[in-house]
Amino acid sequence: MDKLRIYQIILIALFLRVAWSIFLGVEPVSDSNMYLQFALTIMKEGSYAYPDGNLTAYWPVGTSALYASLFFLFGTSDIVIECFNLCVGLINVYLIYKVSTFYFNLKVAKIAAIIFAFWPLMIQMTTVIASEMIFLTVCLLALFCWNHFRSKPVLQLITFGVVIGLGCYIRPTIILFLLIMPIIDSVTYSWKHSVKIFIPLLIVILITAPWAFRNTELFEYPTFISTNFGTNLWMGNNVNTTGAYMRLPDSIIGLNEKERENELKQEAIEYITDDPARYFGLIIKRALLTFDRETIGVHWNLPQLKKLTSESGINAIKIISTAFWLIVLSLSVFGLIISLFKEKFNKIFFHPTALYFYFMSIPLLTVGQDRYHISMTVYIAMFAAYSISQLIELLKRKNTNILKSI
Repeated sequence: MDKLRIYQIILIALFLRVAWSIFLGVEPVSDSNMYLQFALTIMKEGSYAYPDGNLTAYWPVGTSALYASLFFLFGTSDIVIECFNLCVGLINVYLIYKVSTFYFNLKVAKIAAIIFAFWPLMIQMTTVIASEMIFLTVCLLALFCWNHFRSKPVLQLITFGVVIGLGCYIRPTIILFLLIMPIIDSVTYSWKHSVKIFIPLLIVILITAPWAFRNTELFEYPTFISTNFGTNLWMGNNVNTTGAYMRLPDSIIGLNEKERENELKQEAIEYITDDPARYFGLIIKRALLTFDRETIGVHWNLPQLKKLTSESGINAIKIISTAFWLIVLSLSVFGLIISLFKEKFNKIFFHPTALYFYFMSIPLLTVGQDRYHISMTVYIAMFAAYSISQLIELLKRKNTNILKSI
């Protein structure tokens, strides 16, 4: 482990992702197809709209805008998508290495990078048009800027604010970084760190204001980046819910996106407040839906996989993906517990711990699906790596004691 270098880990990650891309290729389904259609519309028409021309803000615009920029510069071939996704995947391997060195140590950083390099889902996403991997990059960049520029506060806050502002266009859930980072620093170091929220907040407002203005003008209601929060909350909290994704009701036909979001959000809130005990039962159901498997990467690559292998082969890939996920998740829980007890619970006030629980809470409180745990993978990988490093140290000490007793 001491002799292993980050560039070697990145080369392994590169080989695995290129091999996957060579055998599969891109064939968008579900949300991936919508991102593609939106990207093509942005490139051709200069507007964020459905193919029929209806303007939208349902999904955050950032992912489609990024792919549209790539299509404008390099064309719309699959190789453009794969090369971009490949770069994002390798950047994530490098960034989790760098960020882990801030919070743990070099050994943990290398193990975290190895976990990301070999993670089946991260490999599978090389041939998928989606926001998930890009969002991980943004989160890692935010953590990198916050820590790397700590000795230069002005640069720290400006870069952090820019990353969060742009990240809102990918997924607005990143906005709570503005509170989490300074609050944790205030508890850990000094209350003076709480003032760090103001410069990044101003930058975020400036970056997101044009899109918020566009959406507010379009829907005639105050609207931030997207209009899907209320619908997601409703999917996991209504009389017919299973806790997972479901089709929207006929009752919202004829409403614009913001009216639809407001109505469904209100219905969900009434359902929650009507029987809080039932809501907590749904939290358990959503937890199982979110964490019991990791097959979304297979699902999003299903058309190409069906051309390549049989049903039993596809199931085998699902089993491998889920087994890897459950092992890493279990190790991360073990690592989190070790860190809390070892540091006498000081690690509660720790950026990776806070973000671990923050991203966990989102699907538990709204709607469950295995894709919604992807935002947690950065922090899961860090604590899993920490757990492995502690086990290695334990084995080393045990072997040393055995040798001494001989």
